[in-house]
Amino acid sequence: MADPKFLATHHKEGLQICAEGTCTAPRTAKPEEIAELALFLASDDASAINGATVTADCGWTAY
Repeated sequence: MADPKFLATHHKEGLQICAEGTCTAPRTAKPEEIAELALFLASDDASAINGATVTADCGWTAY
């Protein structure tokens, strides 16, 4: 889970949007969601993914 102090100092605009209720996903990713992504990326189903950055942050970096 992201450190609230980090979010407060580095994502002020995103926090403001979420506080207004217009954020698409005002939460942080659950550990099991990150684990599912890691398992997918390690599987044969992800064989076409190469050299990509996959962000699993519930939309926080979109703001």
